[in-house]
Amino acid sequence: MTAKLRQILDADLIPLEKNSVTQMLKGYSLRFNAPVIVKIFAEEFYDQYALEKAVLEHLQRPILLAQKVVTEKNIYILVQPDTNLVTLSTPLTVTTAYKMGVSVNELHQKLLDFKQAPQQHSFQRNIYLIKKVTAADLQQQLLKLEELFQRYHSYLERDLDHGTTITLHGNISQDKFKQQQDQLLLVDFEHVCQGLAYQDFVKLFYQDFQLQENLIKSFLLGYQQKGSQLAPLLITRNFLVFTTAIQLLHQSQNVHERQQYQMALKMIADVQDYFATRKIH
Repeated sequence: MTAKLRQILDADLIPLEKNSVTQMLKGYSLRFNAPVIVKIFAEEFYDQYALEKAVLEHLQRPILLAQKVVTEKNIYILVQPDTNLVTLSTPLTVTTAYKMGVSVNELHQKLLDFKQAPQQHSFQRNIYLIKKVTAADLQQQLLKLEELFQRYHSYLERDLDHGTTITLHGNISQDKFKQQQDQLLLVDFEHVCQGLAYQDFVKLFYQDFQLQENLIKSFLLGYQQKGSQLAPLLITRNFLVFTTAIQLLHQSQNVHERQQYQMALKMIADVQDYFATRKIH
């Protein structure tokens, strides 16, 4: 596969990272006379390839090449210029968290008229993914929580069905933010979906903010600086945490990512604690 890509791009390529959907390479392409980033999608992830390509075009970000590559295992590639975007330094500060909130809001605004993203949160999708959980005791816990949420369907319906559904990044974490001069940009759009804005924050708050209130507060201030409002009910916020946990369980089960699995268990425990108090608003 790598040899075929080297031939197409006339480039020496080195691996960068790999996740459950994509693999990334970088190198200098003589074909384009430029350093490039190559994102590879296996054939079974064609939908994610097509979605990311559509988002990049919508955002008017440059694509040097997008095509199917016939190898022993067919793949799809997206080739973009490597502009040496800088990753965020750690530990995160409240100032950085504020800028991250601004950046997410800017992306949401730019994607308001992007209508090709799938719907992400629904009872039916949750049950479908829960039934794929292999640990029987955990599956039963999840089904019981899903049943509890069903009892408050009328409250959830207010936010989920009649709230402001927008196009989300779908997989926001610290490593998706890149520094470009004094601006933060979000990258990687294969998980873009439709949903409530708050769902785009859950993984970030748990994984990278470690639920630190000062970082969360600063992020939300940045997100709302231009007037965007976040007013989901507490029951809805917990439903979105629950939905995110199910998705993380599904992903980590497929690629054996222990950290994601543990984070999902923490989310589930928090939702269970929430139902122990049963505060709706």
